[in-house]
Amino acid sequence: MTTAFAPIQFLPTQIQLFDSLPSTNDYLKQAVSDCDGLPEGTVVWALDQTNGRGQHANEWLTEKGENVTLSILLKPKNLLASEAFRLSKCIALAVQSTVSHFANNPTRIKWPNDIYIDSQKIAGILIENTIQGEYVKYTVVGVGLNVNQVNFRSDNNPTSLRKNTGEIYVLQEVVDLLLAYISARYLQLQLKNHKKIDGDYFQLLYKVYHEQNFIVHEKVILCQVNEVLANGSIVLSIGDEKKAFLYGEAKWKI
Repeated sequence: MTTAFAPIQFLPTQIQLFDSLPSTNDYLKQAVSDCDGLPEGTVVWALDQTNGRGQHANEWLTEKGENVTLSILLKPKNLLASEAFRLSKCIALAVQSTVSHFANNPTRIKWPNDIYIDSQKIAGILIENTIQGEYVKYTVVGVGLNVNQVNFRSDNNPTSLRKNTGEIYVLQEVVDLLLAYISARYLQLQLKNHKKIDGDYFQLLYKVYHEQNFIVHEKVILCQVNEVLANGSIVLSIGDEKKAFLYGEAKWKI
């Protein structure tokens, strides 16, 4: 493990860089458990993640040294558990901005927080909140961003910055930019600039007002995406009726 400091705007962030870890989220969660005073902004970055996880225990498979796989500890002040999805929006916006900075094609946020270039997935986010009473005590945010990898063992139609642009990137430069964008969006959350966060998220939402196939209660249904509620539910039009679904109750059929 080596230690460096990231040029982040307001978090006193320390990066712990590992050659390999099973899961950066699991490592950071254990570190918080072992040391309750672990500072906000602590980042765990692994060049190789052997057992990475996505939403709902999905695997996140990467080649060693080719991509960004990291987790960051955040301790939002006065963030209600019922509104925790707004933090997810902030992270998704930060990752989208990072990808957009490099990519040649339009990037969008596919609900709840995957990042797509056109119809291909380039990044995933795993947010694990620890709740105390009505509030979020702390959050471990995991980000997986495909950077230089070109061959994938996946049927999820993945892509990478290199596949999109033909360029090879220095991972440290990508991480620096990512953490700067996370810092800026997190500051908006702390300042309760909810209108900006919600508006930007909706503007960048993938396939909004478009009819798409969703898996709803294990059935494939043609729906129209209308909005995302404060608790993270997606509102879908099914025929003449609008219904809200949490992730897991409804999933994209890509």
